[in-house]
Amino acid sequence: LLIAGDVHPAGGIGDCHTLLFHSTDDGRSWSVRSGLTGVDENKGDEVALLETRPGELLCLLRDRQRKDIYRYWSRDGGRTWSERASIRDMLDCTLQRPFLTRVSDDVILLSGRDFGRKEVVAFVSRDGGRTFAERRTIDSYQGDGGYTAAVRLDDSSVRIVWYADRRATLNMPDVKAARLTIPARSVDASPLFSFGLVADVQYADKPDRPPRLYRDSLERLRECVTELNRHPLDFTIQLGDLIDGNIGPEKTREDLDRVMSEFARLDKRLYHVAGNHCLNAGREEIEEKLGLDRAYYDFTPDGVEGWRLIVLDGNDAGYGVLGEEQTAWLKQTLDAARRRNERVILFNHFAVLKKAAARHRMKTPEPLQSIITRSGCVVAYFAGHDHAGGYAEEGGIQHVTFHGMVESGWRNAYAIVYVFQDRIEIRGFGAVPSRRLALLAPALPKTAERGARAADRDRVTAPAAGSGKH
Repeated sequence: LLIAGDVHPAGGIGDCHTLLFHSTDDGRSWSVRSGLTGVDENKGDEVALLETRPGELLCLLRDRQRKDIYRYWSRDGGRTWSERASIRDMLDCTLQRPFLTRVSDDVILLSGRDFGRKEVVAFVSRDGGRTFAERRTIDSYQGDGGYTAAVRLDDSSVRIVWYADRRATLNMPDVKAARLTIPARSVDASPLFSFGLVADVQYADKPDRPPRLYRDSLERLRECVTELNRHPLDFTIQLGDLIDGNIGPEKTREDLDRVMSEFARLDKRLYHVAGNHCLNAGREEIEEKLGLDRAYYDFTPDGVEGWRLIVLDGNDAGYGVLGEEQTAWLKQTLDAARRRNERVILFNHFAVLKKAAARHRMKTPEPLQSIITRSGCVVAYFAGHDHAGGYAEEGGIQHVTFHGMVESGWRNAYAIVYVFQDRIEIRGFGAVPSRRLALLAPALPKTAERGARAADRDRVTAPAAGSGKH
């Protein structure tokens, strides 16, 4: 038997304060086999240990001071260890309380909490722990929570438990659990379509207001366009707030021209969402520059049946408010999509769920959220505006708020989205986390369900929807 633990503070051996203990009598007695070096006294804790194959051990250790996770390998049953190596960039988050679970031969699950985003997360490795390329967001929480434990159920699933303590008192936290399915990697998994995505460039030729680095956004956008041009994407969409606004209309128009000149370098079609800061250039000016007759519309990817993408104007009746005309149009468009068996992705500058955008959302989100929930065809809702980003799943709909480029610091923030028959995969760059989102069946209210069945009886033909894997 082997167990790794932290020793505080005088029980260490030399500069080792995380030790590996072993027992040869079924746990009746224990002795020290080795120690891990490289983390200062009282600054390393939360250790995870896993035997990946006979004689090979993987150990993860959190460094509280550097907010990092270090990885150690042993090829001799824990008698000696490799030098530490950071995996923070691989995970792109500040992971706390790592927990390792072996699912099958080379599939390993790393779970824990993403402290910065307040999310319970899991990362899938398909190469025995060398890389953790697939991020799964399991839950989000307020207050405190997220420490995980997991147990293998079979070769493709695990049961994960964690606690959620909204008041952060630890007196009576809720214990939550979820079954996570990890399907085998598909050999013929080609996306139906893919697109680039960027939110809140918010460029302005004016002094920074940290963490908003206005002038740096132009260079970040230049890097983004260069990278997106390397990929065979169907289109790119920007989620609003191209500019921040400047002193006077002339300077603001100059800022807008500079941003649009960078976007002009894209070698694929560009769709726009209008943000509240975009309107600092004037509605007529911004709609003309973006080539929009109006700021809400829908489209379908070229050559793809069964999908409809809808862009909303979150400011047409005031800041964060949808007007009556747009609301009626949205209901009609969603109703038509449902009758055609189309899945829908909605794009809006503003998020509607607090769980997906803790700081900034629509001023009146409830009417739009009700329409989305009752639609029976919306599978995802993508937004910007809240520069910290966020995620939540509610009623079978995946809500993702994308990080703002203007607050990405030295890292940048944009994404490539791949849409498959059974899932959406987000490859994040910089501050944007990568995610793998299952395409769930949206909850359909009884009245809408009856209406849909009646419409089905009246319909002669319609494009067949792909069968999703839930």
